[in-house]
Amino acid sequence: MIPPKFAACLLLTVLFCRAQSTCTPLELKPGLLIVCAKGFTTGDCRNRQAAVKLALEAIHPPLQDWRFLIVPDHHWRHACVAFGRQRWVPAFTNLESHATYLNSRLAVLFEPPGFDEELARFSPFTGVQRLEWVLGHELGHILCGTPDQEIAEDVGNRLRLSPSRPVDCRNRRYVSPAPRPLLGF
Repeated sequence: MIPPKFAACLLLTVLFCRAQSTCTPLELKPGLLIVCAKGFTTGDCRNRQAAVKLALEAIHPPLQDWRFLIVPDHHWRHACVAFGRQRWVPAFTNLESHATYLNSRLAVLFEPPGFDEELARFSPFTGVQRLEWVLGHELGHILCGTPDQEIAEDVGNRLRLSPSRPVDCRNRRYVSPAPRPLLGF
């Protein structure tokens, strides 16, 4: 029997994948997909996929069988509520369904006009550098299989600084090129 919480997460992931925009999922390598949820034009989806791809390629995560779902900002609140997350988090990972959900405001190559103060409270970075920082943090959760924010942040920072080094989830040597988030995500 599938636990109810896992079933709900899996159902939401399937709905996001099936209700995607007209844009085809981008496969970085077998089993590693970047998917746009419904609500994007094909061009907007492709631009956001390119930003996520660029950030992931900079980090070189040793990852397979995972989906990165880009959720339009106007649907973000619903995704957060469905997974029991706070609306203000810029991204979150569901380990059971092998999916990371990204607010579309993160998936940009350059910061659009009008600085985003809500995202600025997490990091002084903008554009793809902020996306790399958030993805590094989420990869810390994924690669260590942990909900622990400090471990995720530590591993994420080490991944961004030395992407070719093996991930060691036990080594708690905190290295931070960016300020720690004010609120965990």
